[in-house]
Amino acid sequence: MSVAPLSRGQRSGGSKAGYPSHDPSIRFDTTSLLDLLPRHITTSTNALTPMTTAPWTAHVSRRWFNPQAWHLRWHKLLAMGQGGGQYLPVQALGQAMRLPKAAHRQFWQGPHADERSLSFLADALPSQGVFFDIGTNIGVYSTALWLAKGGDMTVQAFEPIPSTIEVLKETLSLNQVTAHIEAIALSDHVHTLTLSAYDNGANNFWVTDAQADIPTLSVSAVPLDEWMLHHDRIPDAMKIDVEGHELAVLQGAQATIQAYKPALLIECHCGSWESLGVSRQAMVALIESFGYAQVGDRWGRPVDLLTQPSTVHLLCSD
Repeated sequence: MSVAPLSRGQRSGGSKAGYPSHDPSIRFDTTSLLDLLPRHITTSTNALTPMTTAPWTAHVSRRWFNPQAWHLRWHKLLAMGQGGGQYLPVQALGQAMRLPKAAHRQFWQGPHADERSLSFLADALPSQGVFFDIGTNIGVYSTALWLAKGGDMTVQAFEPIPSTIEVLKETLSLNQVTAHIEAIALSDHVHTLTLSAYDNGANNFWVTDAQADIPTLSVSAVPLDEWMLHHDRIPDAMKIDVEGHELAVLQGAQATIQAYKPALLIECHCGSWESLGVSRQAMVALIESFGYAQVGDRWGRPVDLLTQPSTVHLLCSD
């Protein structure tokens, strides 16, 4: 089945009785969930050495003797000059965005590689729509959508890594974006989740090997369905990019998805599922149970998650 842009009007009866209305003057809402789980973050004593098996000579060659790497460095330098040395100017959804200097790994030239995925979400958001950004990272998606919608939307961000949150806040400030940030992870039950702990918005991931020779931290994790009981925001569109933990996030969000049917963008890290113990069959069954009319990749092509070897954006809409 192909994926068509989703256009929907404002939801009726979306707010929940008894919950406070959104105060637009509040930029960063870090609402406490202490009644669910004490929010805590602890850093492991594992060595701060990236997991690798390649010889150091290969890393040196790839880093310093790669013409493409030098080409990118040159364009980063030019971009930094255009930003007055304060930010990196980039484009997404036809909007001029500013990224913090610390986010140099996120630099790109021309339209963002995820332009089709961004357009899918933008089309799904009505006036005053609500976007749930699960695994916000430094906020590229939230910022691009906010700018494209002229700020006529609500951004609910979920990002558990403290160092990444600092870069995220800088991204939001540079682009004058208002967002509510929850410094928690989402999962299928209330527990403590172990993640890698690389700085400056690196793509941190779910760690299942306690002996892995990488920096890690422990963060509080709750199901989205549990979080929704304490908040009155109803998602019109949702992005899930959690580096392999997507099945658990979806399992913890089943009631929300079934009730409100938000447009879904799921970054499926299929190549990591086996090592993380994620069942492909369970993922397929869960997606099918949601009953979306259109499911496919960003080009509208069908995706076989039972055999898909690498990361793919799965777009789900009615």
